[in-house]
Amino acid sequence: MKKILFLAALMTATLFTACNKCGCGQECAQKCGENCDQKCEKKCERQCCNAQGNVGDIVYNAIVTRKSVRAYTDQPVDSLIIDKILRAGMSAPTAVNSQPWALGVITDRELLQVLSDTLHQRNPQMVSGCAFAIVVAGDMTKAFEGEGWSFWVEDCSAMTENMLLAAHGFGLGACWIGGYPNREKAQKIADVLNISDRYLVLDVLTMGYPAEDPDVKDKWNPEAIHYNRW
Repeated sequence: MKKILFLAALMTATLFTACNKCGCGQECAQKCGENCDQKCEKKCERQCCNAQGNVGDIVYNAIVTRKSVRAYTDQPVDSLIIDKILRAGMSAPTAVNSQPWALGVITDRELLQVLSDTLHQRNPQMVSGCAFAIVVAGDMTKAFEGEGWSFWVEDCSAMTENMLLAAHGFGLGACWIGGYPNREKAQKIADVLNISDRYLVLDVLTMGYPAEDPDVKDKWNPEAIHYNRW
């Protein structure tokens, strides 16, 4: 339940103002000014956290409205927002709590340009023009041996989706660029960033305030759903 509330707070942080004495870790849905302490100190879960609707609806709407954005403005992103996106990523589920991940945050413009030249994307400005990029890598010292080795891919993918959703909740656009299982591509990224052989690059996330507004793709397909037996 705490994780759900935390994610909901991330998704709505740009809309709400913070409670001064809120003990639940949520954001105040009512811009109540001087009366904020009185309204939220003891009854925060009823009067504050749920004031703007059901938490499930907030999370659901953030998920179904997320989309890939490949063009960004030059508006900088506050470091506190970046930190919350990273924290959201590390809140992802992970097999046996192994946490087999490592993250790189790229803000240097020259380095982003080199990374863009290396990746050869159809839209090169997606990388060179983003406010920052996050590199998600698997830590092979924490990967399981044998059949469970590839669990790190699942864990890091869950982390990636968490960060995409958090970025969307903060009003940012983002796009997922795959690395592994294309080992050649993953290695090129690693070479640019001096990443050691201890890690395998799973993906690169470009992020920034959107300079485009693409349509949300409706991917709902009830024919792909099977209840009980296949």
